Amino acid sequence: MVQIADYCSKFSRSADGQHFVQVNVHCVGENVKELDVISHLQHARYINLTENRIKNVTALANLPHALEVSLASNEIEEVEVLGQEGVLVHCVTLDLSNNDIADLGTPLLPKCQVLNMSSNQLASLDGIAVMGCLKEADFSSNRITTLEVAADSVGLGTVEVLNLSNNRIASLAGIAKATSVKTLNLSQNQVATMGELKHLATLSVTDVDLRDNPIIEEPGADPVRTELLILNPGITKMNGEEITEDDREAAKTEIQAREEARLAALQELKEKVLAFVEKHDPGLKEDELSFNQFWSGMGETEESVNFHLKLKYGKDLTTTHAEE
Repeated sequence: MVQIADYCSKFSRSADGQHFVQVNVHCVGENVKELDVISHLQHARYINLTENRIKNVTALANLPHALEVSLASNEIEEVEVLGQEGVLVHCVTLDLSNNDIADLGTPLLPKCQVLNMSSNQLASLDGIAVMGCLKEADFSSNRITTLEVAADSVGLGTVEVLNLSNNRIASLAGIAKATSVKTLNLSQNQVATMGELKHLATLSVTDVDLRDNPIIEEPGADPVRTELLILNPGITKMNGEEITEDDREAAKTEIQAREEARLAALQELKEKVLAFVEKHDPGLKEDELSFNQFWSGMGETEESVNFHLKLKYGKDLTTTHAEE
């Protein structure tokens, strides 16, 4: 049987200032099976019980003054106790990595700033819904498939460093709620289409890692880098490499090329509409002001143009082409 007193150190005043108490518990790799062994250490503040065999963590309710708790590499499967009032109310750092937790529940943890849930069995980020002080969150190496969280979730909005690497994420929908994130690791996921990058456009992120996703193709030809800078020019680092001036110039060049292509396509569409109007409403074509007003309200896509033509004339560019 482990004598927990042998692993306690550092004396400090108790929270009420009336006594000197032991505040450090460092018992790593000692085959501890029950967290109850420290239940009597109510004044403990720094607790490290990494690499043991603990399964039940209900005794966390008996540690009201804990500031840092590490229960990494144990055998924990459920942490329902974290959702109870008064549990770890002063805890700033909590490490539950490398366990077997499939459901984080809804932990309150009102002062927690650093949460490590890596290498568990989690499928979503729902667990941080009410953690309003969270700054760093590590959810790497789980089974997360979605970044969607409840509309009233506040936890994701406060995180500044978010590690989601080595999960099963294919869609980035929902990540826009991470409004404070600066460092975002999405490496080793299943993001496969360029269209997913639009979800990063409104973030204040400066460092993004998308390595080892299907979207990343050959080294050297990096359209993803260019696309990200177009969508979010505030990014300064991608895939572990600093953004260079050449990268930014490539993005500017691409923006210009796209604008030129857009204007050319728009002009071509306008000419089609002019030909349509000349055939079906010659008077409108001759009245330049009226035509321009009509054209300006039609939108920039052929689908939108056809909708307005159909509405006004009962036919569109498609039917006209078929008649010819």
